[in-house]
Amino acid sequence: MELFAGPYDEFESLAEEIASKYLDWDRYRFIAKTIQYYELMF
Repeated sequence: MELFAGPYDEFESLAEEIASKYLDWDRYRFIAKTIQYYELMF
């Protein structure tokens, strides 16, 4: 369990690098607006 003992700076930087590859604000905004429109229908 030494892996989870910290510090997490190295893991965070690796995770942020991976996550940035999948960051697509236009897609997330479209999904959010679609959900809001669907909710307003009811």
